[in-house]
Amino acid sequence: MLSGKSNRVKESRKTSTTPQKQGSTRGRTQHRRTSKDGRMSASTDAPPSVINTEDPEDTETLEDEPYDPTSSPESKASSKQHGNISNDEESHASHRSASPSRMPAPPRLCFGLALALWIAEILIVLSLKRFGMLNNDFRLDVAVKEQLAPHIERIQLQLEESLQLGQYVDQIYAQFNETAYSSLAYLTQETKRPGYQMATAEGAQAQYPIVMVPGFVTSGLEVWAGKACAKKHFRQRLWAAMGGARSFIADRDCWRQHMILDPLTGSDPDEVRLRASQGFEAADYFMGNYWVWNKVIENLADVGYNPSNMALEAYDWRLAYHLLEERDGYFSRLKSRIEDMHRVTGKKVVLTSHSMGALVVHHFFAWVTTSTSEGGRGAGSKWVDEHLHAFINIAGSHLGVPKATTAILSGEMSDTGLIGTFGDMVEQFFGRRVRRDLWSSWGSLWTMLPKGGNALWSPGFDMCEEWSDDDLLCPTSQVSPLIAMTDASPTSSLAFDGNWSETMINEAITPFILKQEHENEGTLDFLTKFGGGFGENSSSVKLMSFHGDTKPSSRNWHDPTVTPLPYAPKMKMYCLYGTGLDTERAYFYRRNNIEPVDEGGLVANITDPVLKMDLTVESEAKNIKLGVRYVNGDGSVPLISLGYMCADAWQREDSGLNPSKTAVFTREYEHHAEFSVDDPMRAGPKSADHVDILGNTEMLEDFLRIVTDSSIDKVNMDKIESNIKDVAQKINAHELGGLRKKGKSFRLFGS
Repeated sequence: MLSGKSNRVKESRKTSTTPQKQGSTRGRTQHRRTSKDGRMSASTDAPPSVINTEDPEDTETLEDEPYDPTSSPESKASSKQHGNISNDEESHASHRSASPSRMPAPPRLCFGLALALWIAEILIVLSLKRFGMLNNDFRLDVAVKEQLAPHIERIQLQLEESLQLGQYVDQIYAQFNETAYSSLAYLTQETKRPGYQMATAEGAQAQYPIVMVPGFVTSGLEVWAGKACAKKHFRQRLWAAMGGARSFIADRDCWRQHMILDPLTGSDPDEVRLRASQGFEAADYFMGNYWVWNKVIENLADVGYNPSNMALEAYDWRLAYHLLEERDGYFSRLKSRIEDMHRVTGKKVVLTSHSMGALVVHHFFAWVTTSTSEGGRGAGSKWVDEHLHAFINIAGSHLGVPKATTAILSGEMSDTGLIGTFGDMVEQFFGRRVRRDLWSSWGSLWTMLPKGGNALWSPGFDMCEEWSDDDLLCPTSQVSPLIAMTDASPTSSLAFDGNWSETMINEAITPFILKQEHENEGTLDFLTKFGGGFGENSSSVKLMSFHGDTKPSSRNWHDPTVTPLPYAPKMKMYCLYGTGLDTERAYFYRRNNIEPVDEGGLVANITDPVLKMDLTVESEAKNIKLGVRYVNGDGSVPLISLGYMCADAWQREDSGLNPSKTAVFTREYEHHAEFSVDDPMRAGPKSADHVDILGNTEMLEDFLRIVTDSSIDKVNMDKIESNIKDVAQKINAHELGGLRKKGKSFRLFGS
């Protein structure tokens, strides 16, 4: 973190211990002490099996050290509390010698149990949500707490005594055949596939070559160089494979050291090189039987596509887009792939993307057509029109996603609030600060921060049906915040238990936590000042801008509200996305206090992260669950991000964002969940979920018509199920709202 003095917790804070449990053959005492710098630290033989289950957010957790690019995590002591690290090696060594008979069981054994239970709960919760069986009163942790909690400690001790986790996991995964499901599904579902039906009934055949660009987190990452703990994984996936899950369970510190990026450079840490897997296998399945692009690939094969006329161009989805080219030459390779396909087949290419891939393509369009003197490739303004027949974006996050904000701010999103009791156990090993440090190092997440500023997000017409002074997110001023603080009333004094400079505390942290409502631009300003703890030295802050620009530049090529579509009057653009699912839109937060320093509570002691979601805020009428306000969307991307640009801004000449009048068609698919024996863990062939949309039969049929030209008139028109046009009109009419052109530059109306 930034160097410099910060206010410390008073040394008069009392230390506490957890009595040793009688009858245990191993010490389970938790020691707390005050280090020389005044901070509290803790060390444990093993974590407590059950944390306070009444209010999980009030639970004190033992979190890992933040990323330090100047030192090796392996050399740091493991004693820590509230994200603060004690480097007192003498104390750490004396604690380890407290058990003379044998070394304590590795914490990763307990972590494996916690993570396994957490994953099981997440799967159950997500399945219930998809099938519409999860209401606002349901808490899985409450439902199972009384039955499971009394047995956790016994199970944990038995695992510590009897399991060699690494060998055990190896045996399980060695017997798991990831290809078995794929082969069986291909045979049993053939006649149900739109591709098979169109080829049989209509004679649909491959027409245009296709290049696919995947989205966030769905491509595999392989180890090409690593620290000693990862050398055995050379050329194996650390992400998006069963092996990656095994590595996470067996050695989470090693996994984290390789998945994190250097926050100051945005690229590889020392001694580490992770690179994207290549070919269709990079993103056909995410893990095990969880398909991503496989349904699309199968249906394309049904109409005659094969590796000679289609390709999937995977990339390291963690990187900021500038670094995709600078480190990996990704955009140069993508350009060459499109040119080669165009030259060999004699036909223009269909470029298609999923999710964040739409922003990657938008950046690519600007890069390939911009002159080399301005940081582009210099291929000429007509390159896109000459090489592309169509651009199909599936579930494109054109205006970003609000949950990117909370991930970078506090390491949280809605699903972290749903995991309840088991989440407390995992929080000790993969807590908020660790998640925040990991996620904020990924430049790609910064590119997904909400775009368009207050002009698009503050009118709130996609969220608010009524306006009231009692509603922090929908006030009578009709200026909706992205984040509302539930404990914003000023205190007489604030103390900070974190390694921040006085400037950071006075100019960024304190003003933010004392203000009640934070609109989009104010929140982004705080994130850029804080920079994941690195301030303006953060690579992402230096490379990109997030609002306020009036002219296109390499800093905002990721932002379609500033950088217009390329010159492509002959190209067609299709926006295919789902609706009808609750999706994160705004949040309630509170200060992340440790505890009051005095009994009167006049001094609030703030730890890192400085804020956390207020999970106590609930309202069924306002669709608020565990401090999150939900709106219409596809479960990951809200409707305004999916559809505003497609259904409105790129259609209007006065936006200035589609200067060559490229034809843009919007095709929506309403969510209808149903159980399928062929695919029991997904929501069925009519699911509009953010990932399931890649297997939605209606979407697949539209997609195939575009690439085969079979009955193309059926898709060369809008099909809108939601109220996106009405929402867009209201936003444009608002005093803050809408995108407008000003002369030869582009700006947000009212800015």
